[in-house]
Amino acid sequence: MQESSMKIIQSSQGFSELVSKNPIPKKTTKKLSESARGEYCRIRFDGICNGDNDTVVYAHFRDLGLGFGTSYRGLYGCPACSSCHDELDRRTQLLERDFVRNTHCYQSLRYWENLRGKVWVLL
Repeated sequence: MQESSMKIIQSSQGFSELVSKNPIPKKTTKKLSESARGEYCRIRFDGICNGDNDTVVYAHFRDLGLGFGTSYRGLYGCPACSSCHDELDRRTQLLERDFVRNTHCYQSLRYWENLRGKVWVLL
């Protein structure tokens, strides 16, 4: 790790300072978004998921405590159909917020675990 990055990590200003100094390139988040096309929905909420692979998009996980509009939010997430994505973004609010957030977090982690061998080629 570079010395400048080490100083940022060790600073008392926290993770948001690290993020602001090392933003993720826009082409990286674009590649992630494009990679979700044609995949199946990873969220699959019962009674909500439409199961249509043509509507699947990359659903970004924004609850990292970094605030709205930070560039780091574009990295974490997983593929979700349009109906599940509406629920994740709370446009429909049919399920409890904590359940939705926990499911999205869990499925995003599982998705990234599956990408582990491929992610560096993708990015």
